[in-house]
Amino acid sequence: MSNNEPQPNPFESPVEANPGDEQSSETGKLIFKTVKYAGGALVLLVALQFLNIVGFTYIRRVDNQPLKNPIRVIRNSNDELELADGRVVVNYWDGQRLAEVMKRTGLNDVEIESSDLGHDKVDVYVRDHQFICGIGGPIFIIPLIPLNAPRYKRTSAGYGYRVQQPDQVSE
Repeated sequence: MSNNEPQPNPFESPVEANPGDEQSSETGKLIFKTVKYAGGALVLLVALQFLNIVGFTYIRRVDNQPLKNPIRVIRNSNDELELADGRVVVNYWDGQRLAEVMKRTGLNDVEIESSDLGHDKVDVYVRDHQFICGIGGPIFIIPLIPLNAPRYKRTSAGYGYRVQQPDQVSE
């Protein structure tokens, strides 16, 4: 052997590569790069979510009726509440609070429940707006997953006692 002849490399295969193999090799490299960058982006998004910088959920307000047996209010003065079924409830609370809640919500429905305080004592509940605080949420939101949140809640407006029952009104 002369010094001018190239020496065979023992680590290379003796079979020469086909030109089509170079194209499949390039495609494989492209797929590997794509998977590598997509995986890196996914790991970054998950890390940002755990750090509460990016969130994928958003709050969707849903109309609801928290009162089990709502009754329409016909008249509301500072000391009396007259209901559509004829009952009259005398308030032990400031009637302005009830009037303010009804004005704010635009609703004139209440729920009356018997109280533990006595036979003619009742608790008065109203439907009020549910507050949802946005503090503590992520800085950026990518709205992918909705979380349903009720729009209204059942709130105690006070308590009182019954003056008139529905069967007494018809007499």
